[in-house]
Amino acid sequence: MARSAPKKLLLGLTVALILLFLIEGLASFVGALRAASRVQGLREEGHCEYDAELGWRHVKGFRKADFYAPGTTMTINSQGFRSAGGDFQKEVPTGRYRVVFLGDSFTMGFGVDDEKTFAARVEARCAEVEAINMGNGGYGIGQAYLWYRRDGDAFETDLLVFSVIDDDFRRLMLESFSGYPKPRLRLAKDELVVDNVPVPSGWSSRTAKLRAQVFLRSLSLGRAMTRLIGASAPKPPEIADFDPVARRVFRELKELCASRGRGFALVYLPTAPRGSTETPIAVWMRRMAAEESIPLVDLSRSFAALEAERRASFYRPDTHFTTAGNDFVAERLLDGLRALFPAFPRD
Repeated sequence: MARSAPKKLLLGLTVALILLFLIEGLASFVGALRAASRVQGLREEGHCEYDAELGWRHVKGFRKADFYAPGTTMTINSQGFRSAGGDFQKEVPTGRYRVVFLGDSFTMGFGVDDEKTFAARVEARCAEVEAINMGNGGYGIGQAYLWYRRDGDAFETDLLVFSVIDDDFRRLMLESFSGYPKPRLRLAKDELVVDNVPVPSGWSSRTAKLRAQVFLRSLSLGRAMTRLIGASAPKPPEIADFDPVARRVFRELKELCASRGRGFALVYLPTAPRGSTETPIAVWMRRMAAEESIPLVDLSRSFAALEAERRASFYRPDTHFTTAGNDFVAERLLDGLRALFPAFPRD
């Protein structure tokens, strides 16, 4: 029995809709695969490994030419520090003034050659200085503090310089950074306590997990669910939340250095290629350092005074410093540290 014209039309529309949904689903699937394939793991995965106390650490003895780009070698000595000059002896060499530069990827020198980090440039500009680079990508204030207590304190040192950016304070309060598990510091009865240790493993599988998440979010269904539920953007750090813990970390480092006969200074690094460098955390840093009697080199105003074009040239697209940016930081650091510490070498 022949179908009526309305039934044929309905059947045709049904088939067309099914084909349309299949094609749309296939396009969504292919698009999600492409989005996942573009995900790059943290560059730190290339030179770091799992650490039960810190989350991750440099691979000792690692060296790779053209690591970030042609002409940018990444070298980690056998002690776990970024250094093109090999290992450091425990004692300060005769005639040298040793500075340990502690911090995150800005201190480590993300994107530039071993010899172009601001720690290396300080050493190059002042022959008496011996610089130990204790920077690592993704580290917050807590991880840097724990790393120095474990591996840096054993080295005789004239001055410890701890450089921080705004995001280091957010990381201080978290148990993971970009999905990588890490320790978390908190205060309990006015004492620093370390949570989330041993740190859960999973360092090497992080990129695969991130690609899976991006794939699911990029599907049409995933996008619809995100719109329905609402995407959760990272919240900026609340000063009231991190203030007590951060102060305690800085105070303990100051006291530790004093007990060892070392100087201690904080450095604030702005991370805004354009716009204001006068962030709430920059203001808080100045107030906190004055209240705690901790020497501070605040570079926010040095960067703010620059012409917009020159300032922008000091940052990579990922907002880390270019070679020129690291040079500028080294110049201002030398000026600031010499003003704060009379014993700091002048030549």
